[in-house]
Amino acid sequence: TKPKEPAAKDASEESGFKAGMAVVGGMQLGAKDMLGLAFQVDWIDYSAKNMVHADMSPEEFAEKMKERGESFFTLFMDLFVQGLKQQQANKNKAPNDLALLFALFSSNRELVMKRVMAQQFAESDVLIELGGEKGSAIITERNIVAMNVLREQLEKGVKKIGIFYGAGHLADMSRRMVDEFDMKLVNERWVEAWDLRLPPKRRPRRYGGTWIDMARPGWCDAPRTLRAMLKKTNTFLALLAALFVSTIFGLESAQAEEKKNRLFEIRTYYANEGKLDALKARFRDHTVALFKKHGMTNVGYWVPVDNKDNKLVYILAFPNKEARKKAFQGFVNDPDWKAAYKASTKDGKLVKKIDSEFLTGTDFSAIK
Repeated sequence: TKPKEPAAKDASEESGFKAGMAVVGGMQLGAKDMLGLAFQVDWIDYSAKNMVHADMSPEEFAEKMKERGESFFTLFMDLFVQGLKQQQANKNKAPNDLALLFALFSSNRELVMKRVMAQQFAESDVLIELGGEKGSAIITERNIVAMNVLREQLEKGVKKIGIFYGAGHLADMSRRMVDEFDMKLVNERWVEAWDLRLPPKRRPRRYGGTWIDMARPGWCDAPRTLRAMLKKTNTFLALLAALFVSTIFGLESAQAEEKKNRLFEIRTYYANEGKLDALKARFRDHTVALFKKHGMTNVGYWVPVDNKDNKLVYILAFPNKEARKKAFQGFVNDPDWKAAYKASTKDGKLVKKIDSEFLTGTDFSAIK
């Protein structure tokens, strides 16, 4: 029987994922401005020599969501339902909708909104649920990728490693490092991320279990009609979902940042007589995946229509020349590549000549 060919990617699924990303992006921008936050790509140098990529691409993440039967909508609804359960369990502790409304109109909105959110984070088990036994693509699957990269670094003999990931991932990562790597926790240190202290000489007021610093004390006497307009839904969950899944939008943002002024290399292989098919098979079965493993971007592979010289032409992309050098060093020393090369050349070398040229994108190029 013929092996079953993988089904073509459904265009509606792809457009649905992109639509979800667009919604997340809009929510992220709103949360960023409301809370006085910044995009990580504006502050983190991902091109640093010691930075090792340990995450999925947006396309890989979309595929994992599809495998799990997840979507941005189901993710948001899971967050929403868990938030409602938590709200019912902590009726007297959790900030209510009125507290959120007051925070929106505070003279120090960024600080007050952070205080409301911090209390909700402290009372919520939502992140634990997403990284728990069942897990989710946004935490569990990305953690698996990160742990695989960690394993690779340890096998290379790297001794000092810092994992730079969101706090929602750390509980599951800690469990994996104990269970899978036989590690043990020896120290814990907290670093202040948000300063939630109220400014001096201000008298905060308490609403719905949360201290609120009001811009206009008159809001304390909000009319009952305004209160009636506030639905008993967890408004905070919209902000929580925006901040949490913004990580995924961050994947796309980081990827876009890395693509600015990339270095391209166009490589032309001249195969020995009768060896072109074997050369293409080696690329198909081994080389392309190994290039990706070592951080190279496979742009495309071609053969001329009139291929008298037995040519295979392909283009790779890198952040810069230094990254290219590092990637190829890792590639040529990879045991899998050495094994594939040895097996493919047992009856003679496949390539007689290689041409290489470096390129950069123009300002009007669709690919940069």
